[in-house]
Amino acid sequence: MIRELQQEEPQQADLLLSFARICEAKPGEEIITQSLKDPQFYFLLRGQVLVYAEEDQDIGLEVGIISPGQIFGAISLIAGSDRTATLIADPAVGSAILLSVSFKPFGPLLDFSSLNLLAKLKFYRLVANNTRWRLEMYRTRYRESPLAKRIREIEIYTGEKDGVAELQSLERQIIAMTGLMADWNRYLHNQLTLGDDPIDF
Repeated sequence: MIRELQQEEPQQADLLLSFARICEAKPGEEIITQSLKDPQFYFLLRGQVLVYAEEDQDIGLEVGIISPGQIFGAISLIAGSDRTATLIADPAVGSAILLSVSFKPFGPLLDFSSLNLLAKLKFYRLVANNTRWRLEMYRTRYRESPLAKRIREIEIYTGEKDGVAELQSLERQIIAMTGLMADWNRYLHNQLTLGDDPIDF
């Protein structure tokens, strides 16, 4: 996303990067805390991040594993909701190197005074596609779950691309997927207590 912006809208890429910083999470350090709010989202550059739901961190049962190249922590910012899971740097792998980005320049959805429509569309597409992919992985693995059919109920935009209507649709999709992701985290917590394995992203 940032590389594309640097090629197409270098000023927008520079603006976004001015709100970003490289940081290190020590082994076992909590990066995101479930049920809290904070203004950052992250790209994992190196290391591995474990995803915990409910009280799973206390008993060492992660519901998912995030690998380098993945974005995380963005859906709750777009939805304006609390964090849906707790994420920590995997103590078995070592420190996690992250690109931490503030959500502040995004502002209200239709406010283009800081980030323009193109930049917002690229970000919202990235988040929507990444989240839908994760939910499809859950659906494929747990076809018997009552949650499996709900991904098909989430809107898919078919109108004219690159406009405000697409951006509004992407926001609706992400808000719907945020709620579904929280439900999946609770479901996966229950599966793990029965001896299942976490999903590696």
